[in-house]
Amino acid sequence: MIAFISFLNREDCPNSELFVIGIVYIVKMMNPVELYISKFDEPAKGMLNELRNIFFELFPDIEERISYNMPSYRNEKYTLYFAGYKNHIGFYPIGRGTKLEGELGPYRAKNAKDTLHFPYENPLPKELIKKVITIYLAK
Repeated sequence: MIAFISFLNREDCPNSELFVIGIVYIVKMMNPVELYISKFDEPAKGMLNELRNIFFELFPDIEERISYNMPSYRNEKYTLYFAGYKNHIGFYPIGRGTKLEGELGPYRAKNAKDTLHFPYENPLPKELIKKVITIYLAK
């Protein structure tokens, strides 16, 4: 998304070279998910971007938006969410009883239903995440 901002006076323009080039100052706007992720420090920011990229790698046309104040990815039938916290990424809703339960066990949140936690201190389990996303969004 690009926004066009015009400056009527040279003094209003944050960069005088931009004013000389033209009256229009072009700004690349972040989409809401990019803005959400940009508010985090590393390593959270990098891991959130990795998770986001996995969705687009598997489903290039997936619908991405902010819902319930967190990134969400949906197809016609199902929506998956993730959110950054102080010490981990939460990934929702990942119901119990799937064929991946043995692999998901170490990531299950202790006091939350249908939630996985990926601590920042460990690398993302990318292959497992790909399996989960495929199971839920390929339905």
